[in-house]
Amino acid sequence: LDWTQKVRQTSPEDEICAAGLDGWAFLEFRRLIWRIFSVIGAMLAVVLLPMHYEAHKDSEMLDILSIFDIGRDPLPDWMLWVHAVMVWFVVGASSWTIALAQEHFTERRYQWLKEIPFPRANTVLVRNIPAMYRSDAALLQYFTNVFNDKDAVERAYVVRRTGQLPRQVKNLKAAKLEVLHAKQHWEEAGSERETPEWFYLQRYEQRVKTITKEVADAQGRLKDAAARGDPLVCTSTGFVTFNTELTARLASREQYTRDVTDFQISMPPDPEDVIYDNLADQEINSTGWNWAGVAAIWGVFTIWIPFVVLISSWTTFGAVQEMLPSLKEFVQHHPWLDKILTGVFATIALKVVLAFLPTALYLIIRNLMSVKSSSEAQILMQRWYGLFLVMFVLLVTSLSRGVTLTLVSIAQKPGRIFSLLADFLPSASHFYFNYMILGWTVPLLELARNANFAKFHAFRWFFSMSMQEAKEYSEPEDPASYGVGARMAYSLLTAAITFTFCSCSPLIFIFAFITLALSQATYTYLVVYAEKKKPDTGGLLWVHGINQLFMVITIYILLMTGVLQMLSQNRRWLGPPLVALASVVALYAGKVRVDSLAFEVLPLEEVVRTSRQSGEKAKHPHGRYLQPECDPDLLALS
Repeated sequence: LDWTQKVRQTSPEDEICAAGLDGWAFLEFRRLIWRIFSVIGAMLAVVLLPMHYEAHKDSEMLDILSIFDIGRDPLPDWMLWVHAVMVWFVVGASSWTIALAQEHFTERRYQWLKEIPFPRANTVLVRNIPAMYRSDAALLQYFTNVFNDKDAVERAYVVRRTGQLPRQVKNLKAAKLEVLHAKQHWEEAGSERETPEWFYLQRYEQRVKTITKEVADAQGRLKDAAARGDPLVCTSTGFVTFNTELTARLASREQYTRDVTDFQISMPPDPEDVIYDNLADQEINSTGWNWAGVAAIWGVFTIWIPFVVLISSWTTFGAVQEMLPSLKEFVQHHPWLDKILTGVFATIALKVVLAFLPTALYLIIRNLMSVKSSSEAQILMQRWYGLFLVMFVLLVTSLSRGVTLTLVSIAQKPGRIFSLLADFLPSASHFYFNYMILGWTVPLLELARNANFAKFHAFRWFFSMSMQEAKEYSEPEDPASYGVGARMAYSLLTAAITFTFCSCSPLIFIFAFITLALSQATYTYLVVYAEKKKPDTGGLLWVHGINQLFMVITIYILLMTGVLQMLSQNRRWLGPPLVALASVVALYAGKVRVDSLAFEVLPLEEVVRTSRQSGEKAKHPHGRYLQPECDPDLLALS
């Protein structure tokens, strides 16, 4: 258990150094959830648990856990008023804690912006380049003329359509790996010439030479076409690298022509993270593919709900007992197993089915949506997967009646959303107790890194790679299920479940704290010490996570409004329900405060100071904006 000692000694600075600001933001987001629950959990437990017990202590129909729930029977008015006050406390404390955390994040973000390495710090991404400037030389000359300074621009690069060149480069890398494998067999056979193993090695080496020549010829033709500004090769996207960060900042804030769609400037991704194939698309094509991706995601959403409901109905413990008479007989002899296994089977189907969802979403995002980088793909994963988890897991009980019927019902009478949430969710708290308990195994399974472990030993045994080479080839982990986007979404789900039931069943905090403690220790070790550092967005995942957290608190307010209305005498809206609903004002104030904290770019005066002190960064550039298949050094390594 040495890894636990490392985790305890890890500082935020260690997290940023090893995992970037995105890695720190992910871990800090989980710590933020812990802080919020520490504040509201203690108060709700002290106030609501005794009150719920007092309301239900004489009921003979409730088990020990249900006695501490809010229940479905009408409550005295004074209890409803206490709940309304607690809603305000939860919203106010959460908003205040989030605002403080956002201030801390902003400071970290500014420091990250100051330390962005060259060339990313002094480069801009340019979309919709007019046709006359779609070559490296023309684009360079245009920005040189705009700034009226021959030393203002260091380099310009227009993204190319490279045709079959990426496939040829891939074949070259595969051929080199075959040479490595053949050389291993030849050495194991005694390293003698004129043997079958030697002939195999010669054949593979000749294949490397042939493909290398093909790649060199293709690179030469592509270079000549790009120099001419061939429209079949040169795209409307490029990168312009300036000599100073200040010039790059000024260039990013301007409108260059009367047509506002020309020369659209933005911050570029990390040089090693750019998806050049997507940048090669025209802007109108990118927009079309993005809409196709959204349509595909909603198609998955529409299909997945009845599928989840169907699988869940097949895998109930009762259905399994009917299929396995021996299990039914065993449970009859051991009645205490019935409730345990019923809870496990009620949630395990949902876990298994949802395990395939990240892969489906990631395939859509990478293959249909025009994302500029893998980091942007993780942001979209966080957004869509988080939404899906809340819809599938948190609202699964209400959506089991059919998504279409549910949406039609709300559209006909929007006020039904309160009663819909109130009718279904409070009675489902024990289902989510079981769901969270089953989730305790997830971080422990991730800690083993089974897929990376298998790949590492495969490269060691079959290709005779060194430990360092095998580790490089076995990384990274699956970006769909284990990327920071999916992990942020799963963290959001933990917050959503806990927020939703914190007033109805405060015992949920026990399971939430255990879940957060286990996963925080595991993810800290994985992100900081085990996994390879990923390209960094500078904490944009945090920003999206905070916005989703406000959405979750909104769901909590709507739920409690409906619950208090349902439990009041004559189901009236005036009084506690309306007071609980009014807490939206406090939530809105917190959101306004968070949104008022600028984070996207450095203030200009700090850019000026950073630009004056950028000499050291210029000495240690990190990568370059050049398509890998166009890199002439690729052939030098052959």
